[in-house]
Amino acid sequence: MKGHGADQGNDGGSPIKASVIVVSYNCRDYLLKCLESMFNRTRIRDVEWIVVDNASTDGTPKEVERRYPQVRLIKNERNEGFARANNQGVLCARGEYLFLVNPDVEFLDDCIGNLCRFMDDNPGVGLCGPRILNADGTVQHSCRKLPTLWNNLCFALGLHRLFPRSSWFSNELMSYFDHGSRREVEALSGCFLAVRRAAIQGAGPLDERFFMYSEDVDLCRRLRDRGWKIVFNPETEAVHHGGKSSEKVSVPSAVQQERAILQYWEKHHTRLETTLILGILLMRHVLRFLKAGVIYILGNRQKASGILAKDAACIKSALTVKMRAGKTAPADR
Repeated sequence: MKGHGADQGNDGGSPIKASVIVVSYNCRDYLLKCLESMFNRTRIRDVEWIVVDNASTDGTPKEVERRYPQVRLIKNERNEGFARANNQGVLCARGEYLFLVNPDVEFLDDCIGNLCRFMDDNPGVGLCGPRILNADGTVQHSCRKLPTLWNNLCFALGLHRLFPRSSWFSNELMSYFDHGSRREVEALSGCFLAVRRAAIQGAGPLDERFFMYSEDVDLCRRLRDRGWKIVFNPETEAVHHGGKSSEKVSVPSAVQQERAILQYWEKHHTRLETTLILGILLMRHVLRFLKAGVIYILGNRQKASGILAKDAACIKSALTVKMRAGKTAPADR
């Protein structure tokens, strides 16, 4: 875990209220907008800012150093992945609360101060997050159920769309929930997480075997297993620019996401359950591929082509995966 300026532990400075950690990789414009909104909206002073750059080639480190000298910048020599880079930030952070924020997030209010005060008042909460909006102002489904065979089957068959108000036929995304009220949930989207230091010290850091994707669900599961509450708090808000449409996900990212799902199941479930989830994932991609094929034939080729490419790649990946007994190995880079 080497990087220019990367610390291998807390630097020994005095504790502070909050540490905000942002991992970047070739997303300069989003990151600069994220930092600008954080500095403009954050009202508490007892906070530090840490950016971990995964060897960006778009000039990100230089721009961060030029515009925001108050940011502690860790420059990695290669792309270390999302989980490992976040852990680098956590290792040198001094905050009582650790904010893991995606670079394509934009603050709408004093999210840091609001969530710090909420967690101060609720010591049993180990992790919480704000209401997340899409760029057009619509609500992004950031609340999660932990993955089960049933909710994945509902997603694959589209039952969550046929019964949109039913929690029984819901997918993991809790699409039946309007995200209008505070509630305890099983997991939250990793685009914006506020984690109590004491909680992550007990549960352990993000699992670095997840290169990207599923590390947030894994962390939430481990926190819940240790008795910590996970709470969605809509009294504060942020925009997540990159999370609205799966159509914008690249083919490599789609395949990586599928591999991460299998990693999660291999870690937390039996070999039989992991085999079954593999079958459900394969069925979902086959059905999507067939649907996209019909759309392509009917003439909407631009829309269908991207879906066909991603589902074909995921089907190929699912057919060639080798099931493991026990915990999964690191994801391919």
